Amino acid sequence: MKPEDDRAARFAAFCDRVLSERLDAPGLEFLARELERSAVASTDDAARFGVRLGLASRHARRRPLDLSDAEHDLGRSIVQGLDPEAWTLLDVLRVRLVLALPDLAGERTAGLLEEAFRYGDEGETCALLRSVPVLPAPERFLWRVTEGCRSNMRSVFEAAATDTPFCVQHFDDVAWRQALLKSLFIGAPLWRVFGVDERLDAETQRMALDYADERRSAGRSVPPELWMLLAGAELDERALHSVEAEVTVGPGPARAGAYLALARGGRTGILRAHVEHETNELSAAVGRAALAGRHDSRAFASLRAREEIELLGPNAARRMAVDA
Repeated sequence: MKPEDDRAARFAAFCDRVLSERLDAPGLEFLARELERSAVASTDDAARFGVRLGLASRHARRRPLDLSDAEHDLGRSIVQGLDPEAWTLLDVLRVRLVLALPDLAGERTAGLLEEAFRYGDEGETCALLRSVPVLPAPERFLWRVTEGCRSNMRSVFEAAATDTPFCVQHFDDVAWRQALLKSLFIGAPLWRVFGVDERLDAETQRMALDYADERRSAGRSVPPELWMLLAGAELDERALHSVEAEVTVGPGPARAGAYLALARGGRTGILRAHVEHETNELSAAVGRAALAGRHDSRAFASLRAREEIELLGPNAARRMAVDA
């Protein structure tokens, strides 16, 4: 078995495990029936596959998976950078139907998936985008993922850009930078974009600082996760000036983001002086953790609204609290 085929088979087995614990009897019957139909078919026509994706919504809801620790570890172990933490039950069911298609590496199946992308609704598009990293030769769908990262629908953008290794592996510099800034524009969790820490550069920093200046000029707050995009072993003069301005006037989460930027940019002396006088509980905790070396992209998770994190379920919220 080729590595890419093994990857798809292993992720299909993960989906089966998750679905077996969460679907009701009619849902499991639907899944078994559709998997059997795929197994005996030499190919699948676009119309039938589209109907299959649509029918899935009758048997699974767009509710959080709230994976157990064992399930989460298994889901993350198959493709480096792929994390199903924020998927819904309906996402998993639809991805499993994708992985049941015959000859996943073949041109006919690629064409079938292109048709599904073309005519799918928002939820179907999200599931198709989430399936891409586990498919053979995922770069075949570069255009589709790029389009997903341009979407103004946050759900579609997140399915394309977050918790997946695809963007950092296959996007050119322009598309990569655009995806990072787009995350800030629409309020998506930038910390969930895999590979940010390893693919920062001076141009990304310039764009981030320009955006911070624009927000301030318009009297608007700066997204706390923006400070994740400052590059280099040491903050340059412009970056340091912008970070210091945030420490001076920003609210708690904004100051916390600025503290992480100071740690990431090697300005620990400045950070320590600020943390000693910090009165906001979140900012102080983040600053102390940053001084202790916890300042990678996942450290920014604690800056997201607690209500948003809790929507993923208690297990996910607990894991994020430990990581943050």
